[in-house]
Amino acid sequence: MKKEIEYLAQHDALTHLINRRQLHLELDKLINRSMRSHNRFAVLFLDLDGFKKINDELGHDAGDSFLKQVSARFKIEIRSFDIAARYGGDEFVIVLADIEDSIALSNKLQSLITSVSKDISWKDGVMNAGVSIGVSEYPYIQIMVIRRAH
Repeated sequence: MKKEIEYLAQHDALTHLINRRQLHLELDKLINRSMRSHNRFAVLFLDLDGFKKINDELGHDAGDSFLKQVSARFKIEIRSFDIAARYGGDEFVIVLADIEDSIALSNKLQSLITSVSKDISWKDGVMNAGVSIGVSEYPYIQIMVIRRAH
């Protein structure tokens, strides 16, 4: 029972990704580790474009299913030491630890965009949404915004 309560305090109940509170704790640890080791990492803020339309036209069950399936795709796309979190609603954060270089980051961004943008089956049809991604790299103060409409 205690483990279940602890899990629910740290994770989003729908997607089972870590929640916003736990994300902030993990980021603090990563910043401290990166300051000591001088490793780069990237924080990606993802917003699903068109998600409101899915909820409005197909209902909240479809929206929940969509969020679960997108979350599962995130888990496949990231490495075991990276972080995926549901920030709220249709907003997610992915933290890519130990970024090798800008090319590796660019490749991962493209892979995430492709993965999220694929159709998701729902009853007799499909659902899809685009994604907008804001990117910031540590220790650089570099911010990019990428938008891929569906």
